[in-house]
Amino acid sequence: RYPFLLIDRIVTMDADRYVVGIKNVTFNEPQFMGHFPGAPVMPGVLLIEGMAQTAGAACIASGEAGGGAKLVYFMTIDKCKFRKPVTPGDRVEYHLTRLNRRRNMWWYKGEAKVDGHVVAEAEISAMLADTADATRDMAYDLQVLLQENDTTHYSIGQIVDVSGMVSGSREGVTLSKE
Repeated sequence: RYPFLLIDRIVTMDADRYVVGIKNVTFNEPQFMGHFPGAPVMPGVLLIEGMAQTAGAACIASGEAGGGAKLVYFMTIDKCKFRKPVTPGDRVEYHLTRLNRRRNMWWYKGEAKVDGHVVAEAEISAMLADTADATRDMAYDLQVLLQENDTTHYSIGQIVDVSGMVSGSREGVTLSKE
């Protein structure tokens, strides 16, 4: 979801075996305010994240992940190379081909292309988790972070509600508003 959704749409999908997503790069995106003033370049890490989001969409849409709501966790980046800069006005195509799948983990080879030329490539992997487990884990991490930073004026519930996650209680971590 905005502002961290780095694909505009999926244009081709063959279950989870092959997928193509696109991103229309525009000048008004927040990263261009500092990367770089006067010479905007799409950060390479965001190109890799766009590949990961495209692959994640394929994992969930394939139906092979099992029932229920899922979250996709980015696990690894290997053999990453950046070939050419991507600038506002470019249309990036993320081409992902599945290399392997084992249980709830997927491996993909990805290429980001502009006008048919490869601008970045990498092999990535992802893992799917149930949202209930992910909500519990995220709430616990936030609780630890708040305690470490002594920001006790926020409750976990307020932060979880802001992020759009489901409220509830799992394994002793309270997710409701105080």
